[in-house]
Amino acid sequence: MVDVLKPVADILVQQPYEPLTRTSPAPTGAPPFEFYPTSQGDNPKDIDKAATELHVAIITHLNEAIKEAGTDIQRNALKSIIFSAERIPWPQST
Repeated sequence: MVDVLKPVADILVQQPYEPLTRTSPAPTGAPPFEFYPTSQGDNPKDIDKAATELHVAIITHLNEAIKEAGTDIQRNALKSIIFSAERIPWPQST
């Protein structure tokens, strides 16, 4: 998981954003390490389905981020994250 989260965090903490009030230098983003619910709910017997759903969402979001990336460095970092995410041993049957 570190292979996925560390590059994401590295990209996020370099992204300047425009806050409601201007400061100098511009602040940067921070990694949003939160819980993301799936449509499977809280039932432990559906954990494999939830993991598969989350995996698909992660890959989808990364592909969208590659399209929006402003530099080759960012695109290559995102591609390495996808490479790692695709190798996470997600459940084979749902």
